Amino acid sequence: MKPIEIDFWKPHPEKPGCVLYDKGRSVQEVFEELKSRLDSLGYLPDEYFLMDNEWDNGRLWPQGGDIFCTVDYGASEGVYLDVYLKFLDESQKMQTINFVTGKTLGDSGADLDRMYLIAGAITKAFHGYGEHRKPHGAVVHLNPDEKKMVADALMVYRRYQIAHSESSLNTEDLIRRITDGEIDLPISAMDYGESCLRAVRARNAEKAMEMASKAKDYGLGSEFFGKMLSTAIKYHEYSFADEFIDRLAPHRFAEMGCEPLKRALEQGHMQEWAELLAERLIEKGIDVQSESPFLHYLTAAVGYEDVFAALTEAGTDVNRDNCRALGVCVSLDDLDAAKFLIDHGADFEMYAEWLADRVGFPELSEKQTLFLSTLRSYWDEREEAAEYGEDEPDAGWEPGDDD
Repeated sequence: MKPIEIDFWKPHPEKPGCVLYDKGRSVQEVFEELKSRLDSLGYLPDEYFLMDNEWDNGRLWPQGGDIFCTVDYGASEGVYLDVYLKFLDESQKMQTINFVTGKTLGDSGADLDRMYLIAGAITKAFHGYGEHRKPHGAVVHLNPDEKKMVADALMVYRRYQIAHSESSLNTEDLIRRITDGEIDLPISAMDYGESCLRAVRARNAEKAMEMASKAKDYGLGSEFFGKMLSTAIKYHEYSFADEFIDRLAPHRFAEMGCEPLKRALEQGHMQEWAELLAERLIEKGIDVQSESPFLHYLTAAVGYEDVFAALTEAGTDVNRDNCRALGVCVSLDDLDAAKFLIDHGADFEMYAEWLADRVGFPELSEKQTLFLSTLRSYWDEREEAAEYGEDEPDAGWEPGDDD
């Protein structure tokens, strides 16, 4: 919305395209435009909104004049809004004269809030939003009937969210704000869980731990605890994750899935604590079987010898599903990880045979073919070295052999 025009301008006689100040608009005209704008927004005070008699008789808006607003309770009743005009008079002294006074009948907190909104609307009417003042939200004042109407609509929407397993946390926050907390809303399991995760993301370990201790009261179990661990690892909250692992009951680890372990391994390139955390999760019995090929790849990608040994000890097979772990390396073009897997027992021949016999898969790209050729060479070199080691030739002549 454009600011209210308060001045008239005329062309500059000596500078084409430029203008000079001519005179101000009449204060009465400015007042009528302001009143019309507030009325269109539903922002006129409910008792009166009047211009001060000082500005009657066609007085013009002072050059350079600006406005400011004050809001306060009346001495006996109501809430008052005063708009002042400040300007330099002919002797260059600053003058501050009342321009408009508005009054509301009520004197509740809601009435005070509404008058502050009106004061904001008046300020914007004269100053506009400006390039750096564009609104990013909305502040509205609702009467009791309007508040009830909006709250009822939000309650219907909340029921829809719960029925469709959507988080209603933001909706509930809005309902509480609109009704000043008068409606008691039971917290759903989904929203309680989201609050726990928010505490983790906000790095509020104490609150997150306290909420986690009550999570089972909302029907949240092992899978949710896995989400908390994964979130802590993602946000590099190692201390929280370490303590959380200590507190969890042993059976929770086998039931939470392998996402926390995957998260820890994915952090391996950046976080020194990731390897230790991964080992702890495996020792605690986290599920390593359901996605073992990908776990083998992640471990190989960061070169974690001890973690790989722990996975093997936990019963994983690097050659599972025709050595699919090598297939992950091929897909992601990670030659170093593939070599690591071969060094730790991956059977390239098994994978190559599967590739040769597969049906219904797209042809390998030129890049993948080159990758496999390089890996074949690495495999053959190892096989030759192993064969040579098994049939090691005579060590050769040593001094004294002919004696």
